[in-house]
Amino acid sequence: AGASAGAAVSASDGASAGRGTHASRRRLEDTAALRVGRELLEKRRAQDLAEAEILRVIDERCTALRLELARDRRLREESDEALGRELGGAIADLARDVRKVEEDGAAHHAQLEALIDARGREQEQLIAAERAAREASHARLLAALEDV
Repeated sequence: AGASAGAAVSASDGASAGRGTHASRRRLEDTAALRVGRELLEKRRAQDLAEAEILRVIDERCTALRLELARDRRLREESDEALGRELGGAIADLARDVRKVEEDGAAHHAQLEALIDARGREQEQLIAAERAAREASHARLLAALEDV
C-alpha cells in the first residue's frame, strides 16, 4: 500500500510537472506572440510616422504652390491693370489725334469752301462785268447802226 501511495504521489507530481511544462511553454508562446505583436505595432507606428511625414511634406508643397499661384495671379492682374492703363492712355491719345485731324480737316474744308465761294463770287463778278461790257458794246453798235 505504501508503494502504491508513493506511485500515486509520483504520478501526481509528474502530472503537475507536465502541467508546469505546458504552462511554461504557453508563457513562452504568449511572450513570443507579445514580442511579435509589439514589433508589428512598432513597424505600424513607424509606417504611420513615415506616412504622416510624407503627408506633411505634400501639404507644405501644396501650400507653397498655392502661395506661388496666388502671387502669380496677383502679378498677372497687376500687369493686366498696368497694360489696361497704358492701352487706355494710348487710346485716349489716339482719340485726341483723331479729333485734331478731324478739326484740322474741318478747318481746311471750311477754308477751301471759303476760297471756292470767293472764286465763285469773283467769277460771277467777272461774268457780270463781261456781260455789262458786251451789253454796252452791243448798245453802242445798235446806236451806231441807228445813226447810219
